[in-house]
Amino acid sequence: MITKFKDFINESYFHTMEDIDKILDKITEIGYENLSDSDIKILNNYSKDDEDIKEILTKINEMIPEFKKINKEIEDIMQKGGKKEDCTELIRKWTIMHAEMNKYEHLLQNVYKLEDQQAIRNYMEKNL
Repeated sequence: MITKFKDFINESYFHTMEDIDKILDKITEIGYENLSDSDIKILNNYSKDDEDIKEILTKINEMIPEFKKINKEIEDIMQKGGKKEDCTELIRKWTIMHAEMNKYEHLLQNVYKLEDQQAIRNYMEKNL
């Protein structure tokens, strides 16, 4: 159920009015209870002024410096003649973070249907 009804007049940063209209048309045709989970999440996110997507992007943005730090530490070890085994703990941390990042990217692409990577980058540059 949409958590907070909002006039569907203004477009969100991430979805156009056309996107929302398509979902509202589906409600007319098949009923709210028959919408896909993705459609429901998009409507709920829209009704909350993109709060869910913004939260995901904030989490991604917070992870980027840690990825860079780990990558730099691995690079430093390898440049000093280290071996892959010397980086085991760093690689483990990187792998865990990568799995989490994949989860967020899956949500953006497959649940919230955000395919315009440039729009996402623009939002992050301006707002995070």
